[in-house]
Amino acid sequence: MAADQVDEIRTALEKAIGFQYDIHRLLGRGGMGAVYQAHERALDRPVAIKVLPPEVAGTATARDRFLREARTAARLTHPNIVPLFTFGETAGLIYYVMGYVEGESLQQRIDRVGRIEPERTGRILEQLARALDYAHALGVVHRDVKPDNVLIERGSGEAKLTDFGIAKRATDGATLTGTGLLMGTPRYMSPEQASGDRDLDGRSDIYALGLVGYAMLTGQPPFEGATVQDTLRQQVMRDAPSLRKLLPDAPSSIVVTVDRALQKDPKGRWQSAKAMADAINDEDAGDTGTNRPGQRPGLYAPMMLIMTAVTWNAAWFFGWRESWTLAVVLGLAPFGMVFDYLAARYKDKKSPAEIRRIFTEAPRWWPYWWPERARRKDDVWRRLPLELRENRNIASLGIGVGLLTLEGIFLVLSAIPAGSRMQLEWRGSFLWAMVVGLASSIGLIVLAAVRAWLWGRKRGLTFEEASHVASQPTARFKYWARPEIARLLAPLTDDSGAAEPRTHAELVAAVAAAVQELPEHRSAADAARSLAAAIDQLDEEIARLVHDTDPAEIARLEKRLEAPGNDDIRKLYASQLELLRQLAQRRLDAESRRARYAELLRTLWLQVASLRAQVAADNAQAVDLSGRIRAICASVEYEVHGLREATAVIKLG
Repeated sequence: MAADQVDEIRTALEKAIGFQYDIHRLLGRGGMGAVYQAHERALDRPVAIKVLPPEVAGTATARDRFLREARTAARLTHPNIVPLFTFGETAGLIYYVMGYVEGESLQQRIDRVGRIEPERTGRILEQLARALDYAHALGVVHRDVKPDNVLIERGSGEAKLTDFGIAKRATDGATLTGTGLLMGTPRYMSPEQASGDRDLDGRSDIYALGLVGYAMLTGQPPFEGATVQDTLRQQVMRDAPSLRKLLPDAPSSIVVTVDRALQKDPKGRWQSAKAMADAINDEDAGDTGTNRPGQRPGLYAPMMLIMTAVTWNAAWFFGWRESWTLAVVLGLAPFGMVFDYLAARYKDKKSPAEIRRIFTEAPRWWPYWWPERARRKDDVWRRLPLELRENRNIASLGIGVGLLTLEGIFLVLSAIPAGSRMQLEWRGSFLWAMVVGLASSIGLIVLAAVRAWLWGRKRGLTFEEASHVASQPTARFKYWARPEIARLLAPLTDDSGAAEPRTHAELVAAVAAAVQELPEHRSAADAARSLAAAIDQLDEEIARLVHDTDPAEIARLEKRLEAPGNDDIRKLYASQLELLRQLAQRRLDAESRRARYAELLRTLWLQVASLRAQVAADNAQAVDLSGRIRAICASVEYEVHGLREATAVIKLG
């Protein structure tokens, strides 16, 4: 479509519906029309308008296809499908209005960054699979799933499926494609679609989604022929190059899921998009169901520690009773289990990185010390205040001392022959060591609890709240994402060496620097400046009130009132004392408000800094942070500006 032709379409569109929409710019164009970014005046929202040119609208097939696309999209209401708002026909133009997604297409992202990290690929595939499962449940087969038809929303990182132009509904009596006419994109066609099969079901979309996942992981689709016919032939005849060989460290959950989606026989693929989404989203399993229960990351390490302790203790016990065969078998049992799990690398196509995860990763319920390199990516341990980490380390030491003491007690008692008693000269040492070990264990745990309580008290937390913060597992994101808890954490930043801002001026500068990369949150910088200005005003007011309310003067007036004297003078003293007390109360109120504003400013910086890092990592948690930043800005508007307006009204009154 020529540029001048597109301009004519825009001109015609502005004349036809310009009273309702402000047309901003051209987003894209193709054989089936042009898409414009616009703004709907009545509802004050951004939209995208797809227009079918008049010369194309005169063709019955194109017109019917465009109308069917609109009808199909209008039936679909899902968070990961671009919504359709309305359809219209005027002045020879056929158009429909859909939601505008601020961001880029998945193909643009692949072109820009090349390979997309497996974790992010998994999130996008899971969202698209959920969207396809929803469409399939309504009898809609997309038939053109490809990176160009996936939009990635800036800020939240959400993936949204669009362009149902050649989708097929189960209720359609006939298709708009003739015999032998292929509709779709060869590089992202299923084998049955490439063969010209017109009776496609949702498994065709699953294969295409597998191709999309392959392209995200490797930077290019698996089948790229010199001609269209060559590409179609590869789709039907060739298997995709091995993902495991190309990406040896990629998680099995992604590799196995994509491999299964790319099976040539539809019966060998995932039989529903929901099953595919569930496999990708099975975070703890580490793969798509090929793990046995004990092979899950986060479960194997503690299980092996417990099993090793149990079997070796049993071996020690039977060894002292000269049951050597049983003792040797029990002593070697942990090595047999390790060998069995190492075989998973070959049986379940696990990468070395996943094997390391299985052997070292902490379970989600573990709240105490663990090697940092073996912690999960969403673990907040590094963001805990230093005092809390020290408290947890002290508690960990207490638990360790207690376990070692119990272990020593068992080893000593099991070494005493059956029916015998401990030698008298050993009893005192044994009892003394037992008491010291258990007392040290309990003392360390109590010390950690007291330190945590004192830490929480300084921050206005109740004993129960401080206990929760001090003992909650650090890998449970939902707890630490709560606003009142998130404010206690250090921000998630890309530059760990950067100095933490301390003064409110430094905090304002830090917020302003961060929102330069977050244009949708520019209001956060304004909120930070408003808080800083309010803090400066309160500092001046507090300094003035401190000067005017000398505690020594209040004490002198109270003493003078206690002494007998002239009533008129006593009334004067009482009036002065009341004024000083009012000023002192105003000072306390100002100090309290100043502390609240300072905490609000620091919380705003923490959330903005975390969002900046999450967006840089393309993390799905960014949407929660965005909501919290907007809530903080609303609080600033209410706290600062509302208070100023109320004060002005009172003064005028």
